[in-house]
Amino acid sequence: MNKKATSIILLIFEIIAVISVILITTSTAKAYGSSDAVQRIILAREIQFMINTLAGVPGEAVVLYPYNVSEYSVILNSNSVNVFRPGKVESTRISFRFNLPQSLIAEGSWESSGSYPGTNQPQLCLEKNKQKITLKSCEPAADEATTTEITED
Repeated sequence: MNKKATSIILLIFEIIAVISVILITTSTAKAYGSSDAVQRIILAREIQFMINTLAGVPGEAVVLYPYNVSEYSVILNSNSVNVFRPGKVESTRISFRFNLPQSLIAEGSWESSGSYPGTNQPQLCLEKNKQKITLKSCEPAADEATTTEITED
């Protein structure tokens, strides 16, 4: 075989190898990005951020979680939030700790019930009343008149 044919065949193999590495890396990244563990971590972090925000809000407030969390259960206490799938192994529980002011108490739980925003079924919400933040199931707004829309003039 001559040198020119060998170099062309080697170049083709290199291109195929590079393309296959790119495809494998992309598919692996997609799998990790959509995995259940990542979704539980995101949910726990977002609830943690919502609690920290509610701790700084004066007065009373209610926050509805805008995404479908029907597959998960959540337990809240004064220093942590736990997210897990009902019926799964205890080691798959995701837990994040946070610090609240001493005068503020956080508690509650939410179990999956097949709810989804946009339906009339209950959805996960956090409610702040005086010195207590409660995680619970809330009813969505009864009609569009009770929701506030922001429009640009």
